[in-house]
Amino acid sequence: MKDNSNSADENGAQPLAGVARSWKVVYGTSEGPEGRALELLTAELGSIYVRDPGVYTLHVFPCEKSGTGEVSGKPDAILLGTRESNMELRALLAPGEVPEGGYLVRTLDTVAGRRIVLAGDTPAAVIWAVADFLDDGLAALSATFWDGLRYRSHAFHAGTQFAAYESRRAPRTPRRSIFMWAHVADDFRELFRNLARLRFTEVILWNSRPPVNARDVVECAHSWGLSLLWGFAWGWSTDCLAADLAHLDRLEDSILADWRAVWRPLGGDGIYFQTFTEVNADDIGGRAVAEAAVRLVNSVSARIRAESPGLRIVFGLHARGVWDSLDEIERTDSSVEILWEDCGGFPFRLVGEFAPEKDAALVDRILATDREVGFVFKGMLLQDWTRFQDQAGPYVLGCASAAVKAEDARMAEELWRPYYADWHRLGRVAHDLARRIQSARPERPAALNAAVNANGEIRFPLALVAELFWNADEPYDALVERVLRKTWVK
Repeated sequence: MKDNSNSADENGAQPLAGVARSWKVVYGTSEGPEGRALELLTAELGSIYVRDPGVYTLHVFPCEKSGTGEVSGKPDAILLGTRESNMELRALLAPGEVPEGGYLVRTLDTVAGRRIVLAGDTPAAVIWAVADFLDDGLAALSATFWDGLRYRSHAFHAGTQFAAYESRRAPRTPRRSIFMWAHVADDFRELFRNLARLRFTEVILWNSRPPVNARDVVECAHSWGLSLLWGFAWGWSTDCLAADLAHLDRLEDSILADWRAVWRPLGGDGIYFQTFTEVNADDIGGRAVAEAAVRLVNSVSARIRAESPGLRIVFGLHARGVWDSLDEIERTDSSVEILWEDCGGFPFRLVGEFAPEKDAALVDRILATDREVGFVFKGMLLQDWTRFQDQAGPYVLGCASAAVKAEDARMAEELWRPYYADWHRLGRVAHDLARRIQSARPERPAALNAAVNANGEIRFPLALVAELFWNADEPYDALVERVLRKTWVK
């Protein structure tokens, strides 16, 4: 077998040696989100560890369950998990070293060998630690080899002295979600993997009809540390001005029947709804939109909770029809979370008046309320609305063919590129808004949501929004730089 490890190229530069087989992963559990973290780590490091440059070699990245000592002769170790699941991490880290709700990534050179700590406060946070290491840590550890170029693989070579790298991070926004039309999702497994890597915590899937594979979808979301809410209409339609506010009792009964028969059996972690507030008017047929919406929401929520106490209910509230009636909206049942949409121009909408000061004033008024609220960054819901078709019936979610994925990718490219330009011009406006929202009431932080078509490759604007949702305190340029270093973001 050819060995490239000791030959120089024509310029006299020494090529990268084959990776020494000195590494193993010591993990706490291979189940749930920690198992997914192990999967993500193995997949990414496989390109570094499993193959030698220019040589056909096949190796595995050996994984050892904490406490078993079953992999011998591997002095260098990646320690992965939580303090509760991984005894090696428990021995190495004092209580409190992993921040609450966050994660710790740390490199160590010890007498016994090199160590990479990937520790999460929760199982989901273990995935975030892995993502930090893959996207940021490896870049910091990479050694300059030739003409200033940096190679991620060099960090794993025998004899490489580790640079000190530590990332100890916790989110400013505990609940970070996306909203997506469900029947356009091409591959739910890829979707959830990407969202977990971006450190989202929740997915809202909007449907007119239920997916027949709903249980599989929920199980997969949970395995990636994501909560899943099913979204359906409580009087919302593509023409909310046609809503019949004179017969709300009939609408209440139909919503309750729909929930019982269709949505409750699907499982998941709660429900999300929209009603008839997506109008550019404060009344429909002479009746105030805000007053009718509050009556409907309170009545239906009470009836649902009578049958399912403690169920999470999230009200997707379009601001356009009610932003002059916030006092009325405050009468909404306090246990219902409100997720505010259409709160102004960019980044709340793609089109419309661009008035950042006016938008900030509305955000401040909403944040002054003493209830669970959130805000939707809506501009990324980029799908071809000129050819959009709603569902004809129940369907299998997220199992599209390669041909469909390719067509959707082609369509998306045309729509995304102008939006990149919007972020180039206005990204600092979104940064300021996110920082304003996160700083307003740290004791009761607002949720942040991105309404997005997240099919296929993850786009720069979504990855940047994920960073803003995590912590907008960092300078805008630093967040942009972090996203640009992610080799998997397009």
